[in-house]
Amino acid sequence: MIISLYRRLKYKRYSPTHPLLHAILSLFLSLSVLASPNTALGQTDDLNLELWTKTADGAVVALADETASSSRLERVRQELSDQRKAALEAQDRLKLRVETLEGELASLGPAPEEGVTEAVEIAARRTELEESIANAKVPLLKAQAAYERADGLIGEIDEVVRGRLSAELTSLGPSPFNPIYWQDVAGQLSTFGQESVGEVQEALEQPYLRSQFLGRVPFAVILILLGLFVQLFGKPRIVRHLREHGEPQGEGAPQPRDYMRRLSIGLVRNFLPLIAAGAIILGIDQLDPRSEFFERPSTVLIPMALSIILAYWLGNAVFAPDHPEQAVIGLDQRLARRARRVSLGIGIIIALSFLVRYHFDKGAFDQRSLAVLHFPLFLVGSYLLARLALTIRSRSDPSDVADEDGEVAAPSSFVIRDTLSRAGLIIAVIVPLLAAVGYFSAANALFRPTVLTFALIGGLVALYTLFRDSLDHWMETGAQSAPNGYRNRFRSVPVLVGLILTCLAVPLLALIWGARVSEVQEVWIWLRDGVTIGDIRLSVTDVLAFILVFAIGYTITRMIQTVVKGSVLPRMDLDRGAANAIVSGIGYVGIFLAAVIAISATGLSLGNLAIVAGALSVGIGFGLQTIVSNFVSGIILLVERPIKEGDWIEVAGYSGYVRKISVRSTLIDTFDRASVIVPNSELIAGSVLNWTHSNLSGRVIVPVGVAYGEDPRKVEKILMEIAKAHPMVLSRPGPAVMFMGFGADSMDFEIRAFLRDVNWMLSARSEMNYSIVKRFEEEGIEIPYAQRDINIRNVGNAAKAFWEGKSEVEGSTD
Repeated sequence: MIISLYRRLKYKRYSPTHPLLHAILSLFLSLSVLASPNTALGQTDDLNLELWTKTADGAVVALADETASSSRLERVRQELSDQRKAALEAQDRLKLRVETLEGELASLGPAPEEGVTEAVEIAARRTELEESIANAKVPLLKAQAAYERADGLIGEIDEVVRGRLSAELTSLGPSPFNPIYWQDVAGQLSTFGQESVGEVQEALEQPYLRSQFLGRVPFAVILILLGLFVQLFGKPRIVRHLREHGEPQGEGAPQPRDYMRRLSIGLVRNFLPLIAAGAIILGIDQLDPRSEFFERPSTVLIPMALSIILAYWLGNAVFAPDHPEQAVIGLDQRLARRARRVSLGIGIIIALSFLVRYHFDKGAFDQRSLAVLHFPLFLVGSYLLARLALTIRSRSDPSDVADEDGEVAAPSSFVIRDTLSRAGLIIAVIVPLLAAVGYFSAANALFRPTVLTFALIGGLVALYTLFRDSLDHWMETGAQSAPNGYRNRFRSVPVLVGLILTCLAVPLLALIWGARVSEVQEVWIWLRDGVTIGDIRLSVTDVLAFILVFAIGYTITRMIQTVVKGSVLPRMDLDRGAANAIVSGIGYVGIFLAAVIAISATGLSLGNLAIVAGALSVGIGFGLQTIVSNFVSGIILLVERPIKEGDWIEVAGYSGYVRKISVRSTLIDTFDRASVIVPNSELIAGSVLNWTHSNLSGRVIVPVGVAYGEDPRKVEKILMEIAKAHPMVLSRPGPAVMFMGFGADSMDFEIRAFLRDVNWMLSARSEMNYSIVKRFEEEGIEIPYAQRDINIRNVGNAAKAFWEGKSEVEGSTD
């Protein structure tokens, strides 16, 4: 407990400001350590150095022995891995001892200079601490040496095993086209059959085994018949019954019972074959009279049955020929059924390869027979793999996944399908060629991992699709009474599930493609133990601790903001600006404290971060002011969110939709389909008009002018009817018609109405104008043109001057 408390205080850097507390804790820790005979600083028994040395010496001997099997090396590697883990834990424990003693020594102050005397008690304690530190560093150095030696030997073992695997993959074996091997295969098959029949006959000749066998026959026959009945008669009837009673009643969206019936059909299709196969395999086990002394047939029948059933399930789950709406890859029924048959065929090929490999391992066949027997399986399997890849590729067209606007809706799925189909076609060509030449190991190392990769990706995508559809169905039916905001929280759950499935798929894919279990464990150990940067070790647990602590701090900050905004600030006489500033300030302070506490939880030194921040401030002061201003403004935008993606804003003379907010700039798409990049500092320091900040509703104003002499009340009634009839206009608050005044040419009115979605403002205004023109024509209301009345004064004088001027012109002409 004292060690834990000391560690926390040390990581929080309380010791420089609290030397007395540091000295007291160090004294208690030293006394507790020195008082225990089993944990004396000078002892090294708890480090098991003798056992570590023995394990390391054994690893050296195994590496020097070229005949040592890979399995033996793997066992030695596991022992070294355990030793390395123990050494690392010992390092942390001993390092804490040394740091504790050094902290206590530092609390005594610096050593006095020559000629300066020191108190006897302090001098004695200083000498004692120095000796204890020296003694404590000895086992620490030994633990570090043991860790380095174990890590080096593990690297050597990995290199040897990888070299053997590479040599095996590149080794040239017998070619299946050599006719000499065909006779050997025929002879070995004949011998295998005769030996099997002879073993059965020999077992039946023994009275005890024969009686046991005859006693099991009725039970075995019942199990086999039961399995056949379930598969051939029970499953089709149950599925047919569920289909007949599972059709949606009437039109409209499917009801929850319809969805449950579809799930029931899927469960019946997937689990009844497992039950049937289990009954049949158990019955075959009972019919083998050699079961008392030999391995049961289920040893090989179980993986064979699982491969076939899994292949059939994947074909149904991915292509779903009977339920196209549930298909992961949408195909027409003809292609979907063909893809399911191809998937089942690949499963049968894998099952047969299990059977051949099983008897090879039992010594029934040699390497030449294995190559000859496997070649037809490779040939047929590659053909089926190519058919499957071509079927998937027939759907790998981005136009097939376009949305209503003609844009590609799911380019990532298209890229994945196209990549898988291309890889499948290439491997389907390479595998038979390698097997024909004699590179059996290389062909097997390509074919089986490719099939398993297809199966793994298809299975994970099918599971993800099932989870996503189930969640969508629950949100649409089971959570109708819940608020929209509550339901929207679950829309990010599929993303998290997809991320988890992807993380799970990575080690599985590594194992499928030849990675050893120890190598995968090595990656996990590296992630768990972390990497050392200076005096700091960062690991996955540290990162997770940082995320967890920061998330808790962030949540608490948001809760405090909600309480302050909803309960405290309304009781205070503050304007809205001051209240928002207080809430925002609480958010900034809370997030900053959450980040500091999260960093401390990982064991990082805040002093080092302060040094880095101080060094950066110098550069910021000279030339990075604008960049930092935009950066800080971006953080404010992301935290305070005065604007968000999808908002319609007007800033710096531009109007458009916010498409992306980064820490430096914000991207705006104008209505002319142009992209405007606005620095974040302008959005923070300048004025921004946000039409959709709090909600999508907004007001539209439609000006209308009518001729003088029309009845304004009638005009008001018509305009109100037009406004209320528009589907985008809200009823609460309702629209209003305002008589704005008397213009030079007309009486001016305005329709003022709030729309459900302000993004449709121009369309709503245009539709209202069309309706106004139509109704005014029907009611005989005039929309005037611009009119001007010209008044001429002294008309008589002007006429006299005109005629006098005309007479003068005529006289001059004569």
